[in-house]
This record gives sequence, C-alpha cells and structure tokens, in this order.
Amino acid sequence: LDMVTVPETGTGLGALLFPGTPLPNETLSDQRRRERAFPMSIFISGMRVQLQDGNASRIEDKHRILEFISSNGTEGNLEKANRTLRSLFAKAAWANALALGIVEDCDIGNPGTVSLPEILSADDERRQLSLSLAQMDEVDSASMDSLARGLPQSLEEL
Repeated sequence: LDMVTVPETGTGLGALLFPGTPLPNETLSDQRRRERAFPMSIFISGMRVQLQDGNASRIEDKHRILEFISSNGTEGNLEKANRTLRSLFAKAAWANALALGIVEDCDIGNPGTVSLPEILSADDERRQLSLSLAQMDEVDSASMDSLARGLPQSLEEL
C-alpha cells in the first residue's frame, strides 16, 4: 500500500511517503522515522472506507465498478472488498499506532470506533500477513496479544 501526502503549507515538511517497505539504501530505523511522520488521520480514513461511497470521474463508471464487484462471484463481495481495503490500512498503521500506544483505539476524536485488531481480523479473505515490529521498544506482551487477536481465522502464512 503506497501512499503520499503533502502537509499544509507552513509546516516546513515536504511530501510524506509511505511505501510500506524501505526505500533504497534506507535502514530500518530511518524507515520507521520517515513513516512515523505520516499522518494517522489518513490511516483512520482508510479504515473507515466504504467503496460504495467513493467517486469516479464519471458517475456511470462508479456504477459499473460497483456492479462488477457485486456481481462477480458470491453475495457480499462489496463488503469483502471493503474489509480487505480496511485491513490494508490497519496493517500499514500498526507500527505507528504501536509507537503512539493506540493500537486498540486509534481514533482519539471518536474513541472506541477504530481498533486495529478488530479491523485486521475481519478480513476473512486474507491468507498471508507480513508485519515487522523489529527494533520497537513498545513491543511487549500486551502488544503481542493485540496482534494475536488481530490475526484473521483465514490466515495460512505469517
């Protein structure tokens, strides 16, 4: 999940990049420092996403896309797609949320509405998960318990 954002003018920050992997010649500690500057608000918005509420350049394109997702296979595909997309944002946000101590309750403005373990575990289509918390002082038994509760039942490879 690659993301870029440009902070408001006057912050002194340029574009912020979140590729989810190290950049060429970047150490793990440099990657963590760069990713910690990425706004949690973007992750939170992504974890609330509803594809059906999105827009397209043409309204008929939106209808065709939603029709395709809904009619391609079994019933409930749109909600499956929503859960999958939300879990991508939850996985991307995990290390930052851990550093901030908000894995269980990410949205400070709306307490109790965004829990990374709940969002990740709801992705019943996920078969594989790769997530590094290496070199994070915040990792303890409680954070590992949160991660364990976030593992989807469908997971085959960790």
